[in-house]
Amino acid sequence: MKQQYKILFFMLCCCVINAYFPKAQTLSEYKKGNLIIQLTEQTYKQFNVKESTNTGLRGLDELQKKYNALSIQPLYSTPPKNTVLDKKYGLSRMFLIKFPVNADIKFLARAYRVLQEVEVAEPNYILRFSNPHTEQAKSGLTIQENYSPKKLNNPGLLPNDPLYHLQWSHYNAGNTVIPYDGVGTVGTADCDADTQEAWGVTTGSADVVIAFIDSGIDWAHPEFSGRIIPGWNFEDNNSNTQDTHGHGTITAGIAAATGNNGIGVAGVDWKCKVMPLKMGSETIQIASALEYAADHGADIINMSFGGYTESDTLILKSAVNYAYESGCALFAASGNDNHTAPEYPAAFANVMAVGALSPCNERKERITNGVGSCDKDIRQDTYVSWGSNYGNWLDIVAPAVLLPTTDILGINNGYSVYQDCKAYSPPFCFKSVNNGSYLLDALGTSIASPFAAGVASLMLSVNPNLTPAQIYQVIKNTANDIEAPGVDVETGHGRINAFKAVQQAQVYSCVPFHIINTDIEESSLTYKAFNTITATNTIHNNAGGIYKAEGSIYLKPGFKVNANGYHRSFISDCEPGNAIEEKSNLSAGLPDEQNLTLQNAGSKTMVNAYPNPFTDVLSIEYNLPENSKVSCSIYDQYGKKIAIVLAGVYQPQGRYVIKWNTVNIAAGVYVLELLVGDKKETSRIIKIN
Repeated sequence: MKQQYKILFFMLCCCVINAYFPKAQTLSEYKKGNLIIQLTEQTYKQFNVKESTNTGLRGLDELQKKYNALSIQPLYSTPPKNTVLDKKYGLSRMFLIKFPVNADIKFLARAYRVLQEVEVAEPNYILRFSNPHTEQAKSGLTIQENYSPKKLNNPGLLPNDPLYHLQWSHYNAGNTVIPYDGVGTVGTADCDADTQEAWGVTTGSADVVIAFIDSGIDWAHPEFSGRIIPGWNFEDNNSNTQDTHGHGTITAGIAAATGNNGIGVAGVDWKCKVMPLKMGSETIQIASALEYAADHGADIINMSFGGYTESDTLILKSAVNYAYESGCALFAASGNDNHTAPEYPAAFANVMAVGALSPCNERKERITNGVGSCDKDIRQDTYVSWGSNYGNWLDIVAPAVLLPTTDILGINNGYSVYQDCKAYSPPFCFKSVNNGSYLLDALGTSIASPFAAGVASLMLSVNPNLTPAQIYQVIKNTANDIEAPGVDVETGHGRINAFKAVQQAQVYSCVPFHIINTDIEESSLTYKAFNTITATNTIHNNAGGIYKAEGSIYLKPGFKVNANGYHRSFISDCEPGNAIEEKSNLSAGLPDEQNLTLQNAGSKTMVNAYPNPFTDVLSIEYNLPENSKVSCSIYDQYGKKIAIVLAGVYQPQGRYVIKWNTVNIAAGVYVLELLVGDKKETSRIIKIN
């Protein structure tokens, strides 16, 4: 079997009872009578639908007639706007062929793949999910309708939302979270995303757009008032994106519920715009939503759904790549089956895979005989409690257990109908307040993913020039390492940290390390590198100077690299994904030399401060083209001078590095000012603890 693919919506916990959301789909579960094909580029030039199934392509038309094809139509109803990426990934060359519902689609996929005119032939994989059970809750649970916020003694911006004290994701004081079984309290102090501290820097920007490919959003919910922009309903092919299920409203609330508005909860980003893209169950709906988001201004795309496959579906992968290369940062849920099999789209290279974190600084694990993660959340699917998927494809973990969020307004809508735990077998229920407007105990990687998407939105609010690759890299670099040291299969790079991510986003430059000679005036300058730069951490220029790197080497925008050699670890324009490292053919242990030509497009900087953010010592590097008087001072964010590093010192031409000891400097944002003669340059620097 070439592919075994299933798409499942992680409806908070993607594996719960069928009334909540059905089990994951297998290859046999696809849209009956639907086949998706992609024509070769040469064939597409000759393609011309003269009748409902007559294309003018002999081989294709013979199969159409032989197997009683009913129609053929473009997969994407509107042509992709980015013609370069469309050509690269062939979105316009994808078509949906409809057959009678009793057609053997697996057989037809094999038959069409044989044609020279066809590159790809796949079923239209689907997820069959039923509407939530709408029976009135009968349990008589006593749920407090309104909560009063508690005093939380920590830095940052404390919002006045009544349910905020339950949002351990933003601030976890330790041992304050009531586990699912209601016995005692659990939680590890500071096991949160430092969101409250991040709000001291930014609460978001209306210029950032998060697209949610989901079940829609409740337009009437006050938490999104004035912030929802038009999207599209790909299930019914109309503009009505009102949520009739609840899942989309829940995920949107995690990322984007308005904070400090005196009601409900606080999302991660309080000001971003929200684009609802309503999907039903089909691959073609997801792919179309990705194209729409990319073509209509989305900066971030959240995908709280996924599936398992031996060979990831090329139709979905092409749409993901189109969105990513259009400038969209993509986040997806890792899944809730407590295993290591790669989930897609989360496991795609251009998507950030987000797993679930418990309030005790650990991956949310399956509860077996009372043993597992501290949350004790045993909500089940076929009598097996949920756990966050993990593996070497996982990037990050984010809070995703027992968290309050938005729901469709009304007690008989959304997930508020599941208040009666005894009414369902296996056990399954949610607590809700305010007449069903909010859930108190949402769960699953479906809420971990939008949490991370919200952090990315905060980052863009302080630095709108960040690329998706840079967003991913900053989130990974600033994560709190938990469980096994370093990157591990359980939690990836660790627990997401909104505050550190926002801090680094503020000052992110294309030279996070200081190996670039910043006073290049010639049109080109040749360097010699020994072995891979990332391995030796040194780079030599022709004059004999040595520049040490702390990791990968990045170039400023405007610099390009021409290499003649075997190893190339320079990265153009700060895109980590563009690194090229070729295997050396030299004998082991011998230096591998190469010539690298840096071509300066005009950018010139006097000073480079690293590392940034910094902890104890900040290195200040600068180059003097001639003998000069040099002064260097540090200012706080209010313009007050707090330190003098150099006070009018005359220095001869050359390169200098000053080590500034910052042990007695408080954490915060500062401005470094360098005066060289009558020239002044400033650089934003951040001190962290």
